[in-house]
Amino acid sequence: EGTAPLRFYTLWLPTDEARAAVVARLAAAGIAYEVKGTTVVLRDPWQNTIILHTGVIADAKTATALTN
Repeated sequence: EGTAPLRFYTLWLPTDEARAAVVARLAAAGIAYEVKGTTVVLRDPWQNTIILHTGVIADAKTATALTN
């Protein structure tokens, strides 16, 4: 009570190649992830959503929609 939960956080990657390299490392480590267009969504050990994205996400509403 009286605290704000962390719903998600976004990591912006500089290029599609950088995103592909991260995805390759996730796959090699057996970490579950989902690809949604140019965005990769996964969960950290505490079940917070992590959004990996290249470029800019238009707004918070768009980012939140990626977590569903």
